[in-house]
Amino acid sequence: MFYPWTEPKGIMNIQHISTGWIDIDQNYLSSCQLKYSLLESNESTVFKSTSQSLDASKEVLQHVLDSLPSGVASCNENIVRNHLTEQSFDTNQTHPLKIASLLIQSDLCIMTEMNGDFILTDACVCFPDRWRIQDKIGKGLGGIHQPVKHFEKIRTATNAFMKGMTEPKYRFNYTFSPTDKLHLPHEMEGENTFLRVERQCFFRLNCGAILFTIRTYIQAISAMKDDVFPSLLDVLDGKETRTSLGNAKGKYEDVRAICCQRIQMEKHDWGCNVL
Repeated sequence: MFYPWTEPKGIMNIQHISTGWIDIDQNYLSSCQLKYSLLESNESTVFKSTSQSLDASKEVLQHVLDSLPSGVASCNENIVRNHLTEQSFDTNQTHPLKIASLLIQSDLCIMTEMNGDFILTDACVCFPDRWRIQDKIGKGLGGIHQPVKHFEKIRTATNAFMKGMTEPKYRFNYTFSPTDKLHLPHEMEGENTFLRVERQCFFRLNCGAILFTIRTYIQAISAMKDDVFPSLLDVLDGKETRTSLGNAKGKYEDVRAICCQRIQMEKHDWGCNVL
């Protein structure tokens, strides 16, 4: 599991991808099955494509096929086969972006530059963190991040990064949630008991668009390692702002209480007042 706050690198925390970006874990089959089920039962809520051409999506599919570990998938003419799920897809009948998404656990978005901004033109997002694809498609960076209060502070830097990016990059984003459900399009009431981490990758496609991928990891807060709680408490107290949460003081008081409890259990003389 990743704990991005333990090595703060700024709100954007952009890093270079030096190894493979696709990982396959014990949840691979269940994640792919959930994606397939969502695409079959309610496609309009998880897939949108507004591009007139399939060129970018075809390039994404090829990029995924080239990046997968050996033996996971293959392509013979127009038939793509996932050897782990034993599913086959015809590129003449199924949108290439949907096929690409059904080969990996990541969600996939294509950002196309238009009039100086990057627009979300195509996306297959089955595991959103309290947002809906129909609310984001066709919007630029500002519109996509409208609910994020601190985005305006980094909007110019984000746009400059997208414009100038040539080499693959990644960043971490993290939040807390009352549930361990991957498909979370709406807010949910309840105590935050799960950590939700996104490893977001950026690739410049040959067609000029940017492929933005989101790999989601979820872990119960109770299962987190003891040594990550002190630095998380600094974030939740507003003492450390160089993570994707920005200034998180007052945002997650229930998680802060858990931090204090775990720290007190580990070190009884720690000075920590639970609000």
